[in-house]
Amino acid sequence: MSFDNSQLKPRKFGDILTETFNVYGGNFIKIVAIVTFVMVPLGLLNLVLELNGFPSDNDDGITIMLVIGWITFGVLCLILYPLMGGSLIHSISKQSLSLPISIGESYSFAWKKIGTLVGATIIAAILLSAMSITIILIPLAIYFAIRWVFIEQIIVMEDCAVGDAFSRSSTLVKKNWWRIFAVLIVIFIIVIAINLTMGMIPIIGPIISLILATPVMIIATTLLYYDIRLKKEDYNLETMAKELEISYGVSLTEIDY
Repeated sequence: MSFDNSQLKPRKFGDILTETFNVYGGNFIKIVAIVTFVMVPLGLLNLVLELNGFPSDNDDGITIMLVIGWITFGVLCLILYPLMGGSLIHSISKQSLSLPISIGESYSFAWKKIGTLVGATIIAAILLSAMSITIILIPLAIYFAIRWVFIEQIIVMEDCAVGDAFSRSSTLVKKNWWRIFAVLIVIFIIVIAINLTMGMIPIIGPIISLILATPVMIIATTLLYYDIRLKKEDYNLETMAKELEISYGVSLTEIDY
């Protein structure tokens, strides 16, 4: 298989936004399916827990069950959210190669990196939360949130260790901080609009809004990741294929999806 590297070209601010929704719209069913696989069970569990209230001292039996429920919910979020993000990154990369997206393959590929993804998520959450304790440090948290924005992409595509992913992301973001910040602010506003609109639907609205809004940020961030690597490192589709463990020396018909 050979790739037309002209398909991977530098993108301007508007191009990133346009391509984000082109990728989403062109692969809508499978992308939504990847997100639904995680969001529906987590959303339903969260709904059940919220309807039963939070742990209290009123009934020891109910309190213990609620504590177990919320702990289970937290652990599942800690594992499933990074897994879902890694699966979306794999899927976005597959479509960049003009190859069909496989939900099972995407989750399987991300699962191989799950330990690193979870570890990086925990460390980033702790560090950014610590920076956000006071209003004065919130700008610092925002600064580092952008510096570390490509951690998931780097772990999935480049198979880096946790520490290396943080430093690698900082290197890629260098001299691109404000551009990345501007793109993600626009995407964030769009995500908020989706959440507010769909969230008005009774009961299931919040779950639907998360399913529809979550891929937007991940797609945009992944496209930015490609774009910066292309400009800094002459990134190409052959390299992307190798990172996805796809042999580009065979024909499309020889690949088992």
